[in-house]
Amino acid sequence: MSIVRYVDKKTGRTVLYESTSYYDPIKKQSRPKRKYLGVEDPVTGELIPSTRKPGRKPKSETEEVKTENKITDEIKALDKEDTTSELDKLNEEYLENIKRKESIELEQKKLEKRRNALIEEIEEKENIVKKSESKNRSDLEKLNEIEVKITKTNITLDNLLNRLSEEYNMTYEKARNSYELEMEESVARNIISDLKKTIKSLGIINMASIEEYERVGKRYEFL
Repeated sequence: MSIVRYVDKKTGRTVLYESTSYYDPIKKQSRPKRKYLGVEDPVTGELIPSTRKPGRKPKSETEEVKTENKITDEIKALDKEDTTSELDKLNEEYLENIKRKESIELEQKKLEKRRNALIEEIEEKENIVKKSESKNRSDLEKLNEIEVKITKTNITLDNLLNRLSEEYNMTYEKARNSYELEMEESVARNIISDLKKTIKSLGIINMASIEEYERVGKRYEFL
C-alpha cells in the first residue's frame, strides 16, 4: 500500500489517494486499486479527509467532486496506459527470451553432438593405440626369443667348431670341402658312436709297437 499525490493543474490543489495492488483473475495480472482520501493542506501539508462517505452518493456534484472524479479518471487512464506499456515491454522481453532460449538450446545440441563425435573419435584412437601396443609387445617378445635362439646357436656352433678342431684336427672349411656326408645324419651319428665304442674296447694302444713291428718285419725279410 502506498499514498499517491496528484496535483490538479487547474486548482493547484494536491489530491491524495491510497493505492493498493490486487490480482485480477480475469486478465491474470496485477492491477492497482485507488481509494480517494482527500486533499493536502497547502499550509500545514496535512491531509484534509474527504467528506464523502462510502455507500452514499451526494445529491449534486460540487466542483470539488467533479475535479476529484476527473483526477480519478485521468489516473485510471494513466494506470491503464502504464500497464499496457509495461505488458507490451514484458511481452517483448518474453519473446526475446524465448528466441534466446531456442538459440542456446540449438547451440547446446550442436555442442553435444560435436562432443559425442569427439568422444567416439578418442575411443577409436585409444583402441588403435592399445592394439598397436599389444602388437609391439608381442613383436618384442618374439624378438627376444629369436635373440635367445641366436645366442644358443652361436654357442652350439662354437662348441662344434672347437670339437672339430680338437678331435679331428681340421677346420670347418676343410671338413666341408673334403668330406661329404652320403647318408642320413642320424645314421652317421650311430656309426660314429659304434666305432668309438669299438676303439674304447681295445684298451690302451702302444703307439711304439707299430715302429717295433716295422723293424722286426724288415729284419725277418733280410734273413
